[in-house]
Amino acid sequence: MKKRIYPAVLTLMIAFLFIPVSVKAANVTEAMYTDGFEKASDYDKYAAGDKSLIDTNVWVEGDAKGYDEASNSIIIKTDSGNWSVYCGKDGTESFKELIKQVPGKKIRVFGKYQGIDESLNIPRVNFLYDNVIEAAYRLESTDNDFRISYLDYAIGMPDLDTEKTYYGMNFKSSSSFTQKGDSETDYYYFDAQTPAFIMLHAEDLSDPVYKSYSEDTILDTFVSVYTDNNDTVFKNERTNIGGMRCAIVESTFSDEKLPCSMSLYSVMAIANDHCYYLGCTQPYLSTETFKSVIPAMLENVSFQNEADSTKLNADNEGAEKIDEAPADDKTADTAGTDKTALEEPLGKAGTNNTEGETEKKDVPTKAEVVGLYTMTLELVHGSGQTTKDTGENLYFGEKDLTNYDETTGVCTVEEENFSMVLTFEYDKDRRIMCHGSVTSGDNVGSIIGLKTS
Repeated sequence: MKKRIYPAVLTLMIAFLFIPVSVKAANVTEAMYTDGFEKASDYDKYAAGDKSLIDTNVWVEGDAKGYDEASNSIIIKTDSGNWSVYCGKDGTESFKELIKQVPGKKIRVFGKYQGIDESLNIPRVNFLYDNVIEAAYRLESTDNDFRISYLDYAIGMPDLDTEKTYYGMNFKSSSSFTQKGDSETDYYYFDAQTPAFIMLHAEDLSDPVYKSYSEDTILDTFVSVYTDNNDTVFKNERTNIGGMRCAIVESTFSDEKLPCSMSLYSVMAIANDHCYYLGCTQPYLSTETFKSVIPAMLENVSFQNEADSTKLNADNEGAEKIDEAPADDKTADTAGTDKTALEEPLGKAGTNNTEGETEKKDVPTKAEVVGLYTMTLELVHGSGQTTKDTGENLYFGEKDLTNYDETTGVCTVEEENFSMVLTFEYDKDRRIMCHGSVTSGDNVGSIIGLKTS
């Protein structure tokens, strides 16, 4: 669904240099998930009221002319004739408000043929079916900017009547949500039956490497990484929510473990030395109610010192409390802040107490490698384009060196979208340097760096 961004300090540089070939186009307007639906181009066939066609999946496109209260239907004018779109007798208050926005739009409706609407004497299509996994039943505008389905009909905009804290971010939530969590991500479920939920995740931006890039550049990078395996990106926009610079991304993804394709309506926000990711997922395509929840949750966002709060609120039923890591563990990943982690191991590494002489080692220890670096990364894309970037004060901590081999000086990184091999060694002045390679698909690159502190 959403991959973790590897904490290694070079990851951001790599992602920046891959942006020209990895950012996907948005503003998709064509109809999606049309398989299994017959486009109702033969109007006379349906206008005849053939009962053998009832409950077959059809697709109707035209101008929404108005709402008929007697039949609870929107009337669509197509090139060949008018159709009635049944909108149900009940529905949530938010659904009723959304229905009022439909007249005047050019729309597509994916539903089941229901014979002739007796009050209007025109063929009728119904898109409100509670089996939301079976097919992508919905009403949508032809520019894909507006969409409603049975989920909007059955689940209204939740009351945001509680407050939550996640990695120092205070935001509104609902007591109706069921909250769950693991070591990395929080999940808020709308109810036990609905295959729709909100997930929250945070990426630490406290490393000094992030300070030299603009918020929009960082957002571009995270959008690129988070959508790398998505099927379609409908929207990729920048806005401000609750005083935060945000990216809003609407996309679809598929997984063999899931019963159908899923959508993600995501908000990524830069604040409080974090990139906060909030995504609302539901079957097939994002609909209006579920697009509105996250922006409403963040409308009056505030922040507190992360050390004063836990990641999850244990008072919520069903929530798993995950304590923050001890300060020593956290600061080991922050450039130059953990004096013990940097100085004490360096004072011990490479020493031989015999006659008080220092033994020169051919390969640095992991403790010696920890520190700040200046690094240059050059990438050659499959298209032949070459991109190059140099970063200063890039910090390598213990977590970045998990796979470091002290016998060879080689550190390997294997991620979903790239692999990297670095070799650390001494130069002629006994300074620690590194060099290596990075690959991602048809893209290859070289890395060279020098430890500065």
